[in-house]
Amino acid sequence: MKRNVLRALYFLSVLALPLHLLASQPQITVKSGAPSNVFVATDPEFDTVGGNQTGWTLTNWKQSIIASGVLNGSGKLSFKGMRTGYYKLTIAGDPDPVYFGVLPRIVSSPDNRVASDSAHSWIVPPDHLKLVGDLERLAGLKTVRDRFSWSQIQPTPGPFAWGNYDKSASVMQSNGIETLGVFHDAPKWTRGKFNKLPDNLLALNSFCSAASAHFKGRVSAWEFWNEEDIGFNTDPAWNFAAGQKACYLGFKQGNPGATVLLGSVAQPMKRGSLLDVIFSNGASDYFDVFNFHIYLPSRKPSVLLDKMVDSNQAILNAHSIRKPFWVTEVGLGFEGDGRAKTEVNGQVHAEHDAAQEIEQANALVRSQLMLMALGSQRSFSFIFPPLNEKNKVWGFLRWDYSVKPAYVALANLNYQLQGKSYSGTVDLGNSVTGYLFGGGSDQVLIIPVADRNVLSAKFALGDRVKAYDLMGTPVTDLQTVDGAAIYLRGLNGLVAESTAFAAVYDKAKPSNIVVNLKVDNGFQVKDRVRVVGSDGSAMLDVYNFADQPQTGAITADSGPNDVAIQGLPQSVTLAAKSMRSFPVHLVSRGSASSLRLWTEFAGDRRIAAVVPFASN
Repeated sequence: MKRNVLRALYFLSVLALPLHLLASQPQITVKSGAPSNVFVATDPEFDTVGGNQTGWTLTNWKQSIIASGVLNGSGKLSFKGMRTGYYKLTIAGDPDPVYFGVLPRIVSSPDNRVASDSAHSWIVPPDHLKLVGDLERLAGLKTVRDRFSWSQIQPTPGPFAWGNYDKSASVMQSNGIETLGVFHDAPKWTRGKFNKLPDNLLALNSFCSAASAHFKGRVSAWEFWNEEDIGFNTDPAWNFAAGQKACYLGFKQGNPGATVLLGSVAQPMKRGSLLDVIFSNGASDYFDVFNFHIYLPSRKPSVLLDKMVDSNQAILNAHSIRKPFWVTEVGLGFEGDGRAKTEVNGQVHAEHDAAQEIEQANALVRSQLMLMALGSQRSFSFIFPPLNEKNKVWGFLRWDYSVKPAYVALANLNYQLQGKSYSGTVDLGNSVTGYLFGGGSDQVLIIPVADRNVLSAKFALGDRVKAYDLMGTPVTDLQTVDGAAIYLRGLNGLVAESTAFAAVYDKAKPSNIVVNLKVDNGFQVKDRVRVVGSDGSAMLDVYNFADQPQTGAITADSGPNDVAIQGLPQSVTLAAKSMRSFPVHLVSRGSASSLRLWTEFAGDRRIAAVVPFASN
């Protein structure tokens, strides 16, 4: 199908039906004043322009016809008393549908755990940015994730050019939305020829400090690097840990109230050793929130999710780390290949077909609820704007920026959660789980995979207890539910069997002294987690990120399994915001040895670097 993206924002074309009015009729243009035809607490109304007498049909998200009629050329098409939900309007003779959503107004803050990856600075055209901000606000989002590029902001040493990132953050702020910022690049002048991470940690610290200060009040949280355990990073884990430390100190210097995340890991079950080395290097004092990504299968998603969370928790426990966690990308592994195509401004894009769109909407709600139950403090559904990676389809908006069912499902989830806190899960029997929110006499129970027989046997709808479907449309008979999510409101006295996750978290206690070891001749880094070789050179960079000079010592463990190091200075004096480099020589003493360096400045002795060695 063909769409003009400019026309599609507020002037959407529509698809055909009543057969007796097909074919030869001139096309009628249908348009509304609502952003992407999202109507909030108001009756949908469209202007029709051109054409002759033409039939129309209105269907809901279940493809049930709920209204039909005839247009007589230019005029108004209004739907009075339309209930909350997701709808498709089809016009005879036009191959493209008008999709629209009817949303309730969200009057209080929803549970801020529900968030979305947005990446609007990178993938949303500038003339669509306001629209995306409006739609995210109307959906009840309070936090979105955006991408920054250090290389773009500071391509050469000198001033920072914030450019479109300024506008993006301000648009979100004007909509009452906080931004989580992430970057995973370094300008060429800060790194070696074959590095992805910066070698110049003073420059990294300076950038993070400047960014955090500049965007204070707009960007409330920062994330250093994206999926450092796969292709976005090729550098050793101990160098990543040093970068994490420099970033954390910079972000906090620029805005002490900012939340700083560890870079997101994509495959902890496969690459847990990378995290293990990062944590062995003392990185736990340099992030406030642990962070990972997950893409769920359509069948038994909870199995993979449980394994992922358990795997992460095991690594954290092994290092006695007690931190909250966020999931900054949660998507659908099956979301993948689009079975439909669309053309926008001469470019062909992959799209989900109707069945994939509904599956996406169901999975969005289900994944958010499962992550809450496992303790996630914030989960970012991937991704809000349209995005293709080859033929893979992502996004809660289509390429014409009309809203998909997932958008309305997201808005309904936030509406149902406003003013409610998560209480825990309720076992309803027959493998049906409900997620309970709120207390007292107005509890909300969300059943992501509804079973009509179980629900009908346990709950009776009436004056107080009400039911709503995946899109927020009222349900009057629980025997009509079909496996999609159901919301029950007005419940009283339910007790969660599995209660909300609660824990005591450790506060970070960072040092301004950071050590970064770069191995050189005679050694080879393997799998980013160990050094192969027995005798060779390295460069030890020692940084002071404090505003005053510091003097202290660097020492190494010298046990039978420790790597011997030659060239360590007896004492190190560092000017404020400075770095000194020391060439050192390393000799491995065995096939499973390690180099363990300690710093002691102002009476604070702590692990500074741990580098594992292996024979191959």
